[in-house]
Amino acid sequence: MKKLPLRKTLLLCAIVLLSCVWAIQLYQDSRETTEYLTITEPVDSIEITRSGFPPLALIHSADMWYVEEPQYQADPDLAKSLVDAVSNIKILGTVSANANQGEWGLEEQSRIAVKAFAGTKNVRTIHIGKTAVTSRQSYAQMDGAERVVLVDGNLHDLFGKTREELLVKEESKE
Repeated sequence: MKKLPLRKTLLLCAIVLLSCVWAIQLYQDSRETTEYLTITEPVDSIEITRSGFPPLALIHSADMWYVEEPQYQADPDLAKSLVDAVSNIKILGTVSANANQGEWGLEEQSRIAVKAFAGTKNVRTIHIGKTAVTSRQSYAQMDGAERVVLVDGNLHDLFGKTREELLVKEESKE
């Protein structure tokens, strides 16, 4: 039996080791922890409540979105973004079993409460906390659950708009 030179033996050991690491990574990547929440019913109104501001209501009527009573036309692109954000939520993971600590921005005076309705039926309730460090994700509580989740998208900035920001912008006549 021939003896392999030391250099070839080390090279074969490195190949085996890297193959094992690759196999472990494939296994870990196959365990998907992302959760998707989708509303199948069409959302026709959204209520946005936050401390220090009057509540906002977006209402869908006659193929247009309106802000509150009296009805002023809402920016259609922004209204579509709000409906899409509330209808299709991507939960990246759970960050805490409860929101008792103030670090998530979910206490009454800091959070944004969003309710989506299909007719008179409440189809989604979200309490939106602070934006995460990456500013592409937000902390939230979904549909009355105690757990705090990290969701994809900057929901705090999206739903934190003022009434004036939701309205259609008038084009200046020059």
